[in-house]
This record gives sequence, C-alpha cells and structure tokens, in this order.
Amino acid sequence: MRLIRFKIIVTTLFVCLGIGLLGVAVFAFQLGLDPSMNMGPMRQKLAVFAVFLILFPFLILLIGKINRRFNIGEHINHECQKWIEKLSRFFPNQSHSTPLVNRANLSDTHRINKNVVSFLFCTLGVVIVLIVSVWYITGGKMTHLTPYTHFFDMQADGFLAGQTALLVEPPEELAQLANPYDWKSREGFSYIWDASYFNGKYYIYWGPVPALLASLLKLIHAGIVEDQLLLLIFISGLTIVFSAFLYYLRKQYFKSVPNWTLLLFTLVFGFATPIFWLVNRPSVYETAIASCQLFLLLGIYAVVRGINSLKHQIMWLLLAGASLGAAVCSRVNVVLTVFFVFGVTAFILITQIKKDRSKIQSFVAFLAPLIVFAIALSWFNYTRFGSIFETGIHYQLTGGVISSGSTVLYSPWYVIPNIILSIFQPYTFSAHQFPFFKAISNAYWAGMVRMPNNHYNIEPVSGILFTIPVIGLLIVPILRQLKKAWLWINEKPVINQINAMPDLPRWLTTILIGSPAVSFVITILFVMMTMRYLSDFVPMFLLLTATLIMREIEHIKESYWKKRLLITSLLILGITGIFIGLLINFNNSDLRFQNINPVLFEHISQWFQ
Repeated sequence: MRLIRFKIIVTTLFVCLGIGLLGVAVFAFQLGLDPSMNMGPMRQKLAVFAVFLILFPFLILLIGKINRRFNIGEHINHECQKWIEKLSRFFPNQSHSTPLVNRANLSDTHRINKNVVSFLFCTLGVVIVLIVSVWYITGGKMTHLTPYTHFFDMQADGFLAGQTALLVEPPEELAQLANPYDWKSREGFSYIWDASYFNGKYYIYWGPVPALLASLLKLIHAGIVEDQLLLLIFISGLTIVFSAFLYYLRKQYFKSVPNWTLLLFTLVFGFATPIFWLVNRPSVYETAIASCQLFLLLGIYAVVRGINSLKHQIMWLLLAGASLGAAVCSRVNVVLTVFFVFGVTAFILITQIKKDRSKIQSFVAFLAPLIVFAIALSWFNYTRFGSIFETGIHYQLTGGVISSGSTVLYSPWYVIPNIILSIFQPYTFSAHQFPFFKAISNAYWAGMVRMPNNHYNIEPVSGILFTIPVIGLLIVPILRQLKKAWLWINEKPVINQINAMPDLPRWLTTILIGSPAVSFVITILFVMMTMRYLSDFVPMFLLLTATLIMREIEHIKESYWKKRLLITSLLILGITGIFIGLLINFNNSDLRFQNINPVLFEHISQWFQ
C-alpha cells in the first residue's frame, strides 16, 4: 500500500514540477527571471529538462514492465555481484585479521594511546591553520600587521570612556543634511563609512562582544587593537573548537575512524574558501562573523558535552548559555539559530528533569546567561537608538541599495539568486595566471535568473560545491537514507548490520542538521550575498559533513575495500579543497597580500609559472 501511494505522490510531484519549470522556461522574461525576451540556450535546456521530468514517471513505468518480462534486473545484479567478487580479491577483508577475542579485550592503554594520537593530529591541524593564517594576514612578513580597520577599537574607546557612542565626533555637515543616509548627499566631505549615525553621534551596528575583548586588550596593553588582530584570535578559537568537537565525537561515537582524518578535517575547515576568506580580508565585517561563529560553535559543543556529562553538566551548560548569548551579541542575525539550539536543548533538559528533579539546576545554569545577554543587548540597543530591536543597521552611512529606506533587507525574492550564488556559482580558472582561481561577481547566472530589484551583488562569491568539494561525499549517507526509505516504502524490514555500533542520538543529529539549515535559510533571505556571508553557515555545515563522513566510515568498517575507497575519496577531495582555498584567497577583492608584499607575491607567482 505504501508503494502505491509513493508512486502516486512521486508521479504527481514530477509532473507538477515539470510543468512549472516548463512555464518558467517559456515565460521567464514575463516572470522577471530573464533580461532577454529571446529563449536562449539556458531556457531551451531548461525546457528539455522540464519535458524529461514530465515523462520520467511514465518512462520508469515502461522500464519496470520490460524488466518484469525479460528479468533484466536479475541479470544485471548477477553480473555486478561477479565483478564485486573479482574486485574483492584485490581488496582483501582485513577486518578479521585480528582474533575477535583480542579485539574485544583491547587494553585501556591502547585506547588511551589512540586518543593521544588523535589529540596530536588535532593539535597539529590547529597549529598549521594558525601559522598559515598569520602568514597570509601579514603578507608573509610574520612580524607585524599592516593597518586596516579598527572599528571595534573605536567602540572599545567609547566603552572605556563610559559611553556607547564612539568618541569620534561626526562632521557638522552631516547634521545639516536633510537626509544624511542618502550617500549621494554626503559627497564632498569625509566621514566614517558604514558607521551608524544617530542624534549627532557615531555608533557601530555590529555586536558589542568583539569590542569588549578589544577593551580588555587595551587595558592590558594600551594601543590600537586592529580588527584583524581580533579576527585572528576568533579564527584561531574557531578552529580549536571545531577540532575539539571532532575529537570528542570520534572518541565518543566513531572509534574506528583513522586518527589522521581529524588532521585532514581540521585543515579542510581552516582553509575552506569562505572561512579562510575572512582571514585574507580581515575588516570589521569579517571580524564580527568570526566572533559569532566561534561562540556559536562553542555553544553547540558545550551543549553536547553538557547533555552527555554526568559530573560536570552544570559547568558545561553554563558555558553553553554564555557562548550562545555571546554569539547573538556578536552578530544578531544568528538569533534564530540560537533559538533553535535552545529549543532542542531545553526539550532534552526538561525530559531529564522529569526523571531527576535535581537536573533543574542544569537548566537554570543554561538559561541564566542567555537571559543576562538578552537583557544586556536590549539595554545596549535602547540606550543608543531608543529601541531594543534596533542595532543601528537602519542608520548606516553606507551606499547602494542598502542606504535606501525602501529596501527590504529580508525577502523570499532573494532566495533563488542567493542559492545560486552560495552553492552553484563557479569560479574562474586560469592555468597560466597565478593564483589560478578567482571568485567572480555576476549580475546574472548562466544568462538567466535576473537579480530582484534592490538585490546587492557587487562582491565576488563562489559556491561551496566548487570550493569545498569534500561535501560531495554527503551523497554516501544520503544514498544510505534513501535505501532505508525505499525498504520502508516496500514494507521490508531495515536490517542493521552493525547493531553493536553506537550511533548518534537523535537530539544531536537534530542540532547538527538544524543549526546550519536555519543559518542557511537566514543567509539566502538577505538582500546581499558575498563570500563572507557563506561563513554564517559553512562552519556548522562542515561540522555536519565531517560527522556524517565519520559515521559512514564507522558503518562500513567491516568492509575493507569500501572503507578504503571512501577514505581515499575523502583524502583526494579534502586536499583539493585545501588547495583551492589557499590559492583563491590570494586573489580576493582587496588583493591584500599582493599590496602588502608585492615582491613576495611576484616570487610566488614566478615559482608557479
């Protein structure tokens, strides 16, 4: 019965989707998707694909009838099984080379040694990312930072002086303008670009947490705290938390995963194009994002440790609440993701409270810092702009469509172009010009998909499918889930071949999948898409990717050749992504490395020729 319903639903979906895409291909100009009335190659291909979708269910039905008549499927399955047996001779199953009794009685010392090796690989990965980050951010000089931006330093000066406004006084010309937020009317005099201007004072619309850290550093050592220094601190912390998270997950759930994969995952994370882009363009925008992602990932990590902990649950949950609160106070658009994590965590804690009333202390420890941060941010906004919900973004001294009061910052009309830009946008590749890879900025995609009115797309961006190829391995767990779904549809039992293997709890899977999903939705709804905005969801998405790949390695640990194939693919795709991330960031929008150290850049360029 399930199979019949499934066929009806799928056939209806394919036909409806095909008809819809066919309508888009034919009427793309009228729908505002194509700047041209002519039906170009892209629309023609879309029309062919739409017709294929409409006919696909009927084609499958025809193939099924032919298969039942001539038993083609059985013949193909028989031949495939013969080839698998032949290939297995080249990949002998070595999983039972050690007696099962010995494997069951592994000494505690051996387990400790494996954990030490895992820790060393994680540490090595963090150190490599930190050294390379310093090398990039200093233009290869490794000794000092070239001045860039210091917005959080100016906010720190305000905090240390006992005020929320910046100490820098705006020019009198701003107060004389009828509309100071119209960037054209501000031509002819200097002011702080992208600061917020309200009631004759300068403010910043980014969260106060990075400025609080800058205040602490200024108390320790007087001087200007560059935004890039703060970013370097946050990126280092983010990489450490990611590596520690993977180390814990492997130790807790995936003990048969090779230790060295933790090093690879850490390097893939640290040099992933959107994340490493922050390092080589370390202005105030990137610093706010790095701070937010550090505390968000730390908060999720502390939640996981807290829920699983028996002795130190209160301590971990206190850290979780404080970290999640700091994430929102670094970049407020992460608030819905934090609400999601809070909801899942609160549900688990309330379930624990029903069994053990003493667990209410853990819930209070988790909730209390969130309330404190919420009150502090509300007060911070209210004292500046008279509203607890106003961060200053509506009072930006900026340009383009964002400076227009009629611009809608979040809209479903931005979803399609932002999905294309964030996932499918390619980079340009030149085999004869270093650094070979270059992110691009397109007003249109493939001659189609016209940008909505007021969509702000002037900065380069490349989709994660092209810059982080390791995410292609997600097809493996996806196919596994599809297989389970197909067995369920056919009302056949799902046989778990590795029942003894610990799997991820549902609440943890929900957090790992839901957190990047919520952040991704918020990102694609925004009026603007840039490379740095991809870092609003890529760190959590890479954590999910690494976790699912480790889970697959654990699932197939008894099959030597399958495990070897998956690990080899992981190694190749991981190194490719690292290579792309390191090179494409030489050529970012500011060309910082080339401007800071042109001689070294020229030497590197000539070496690759």
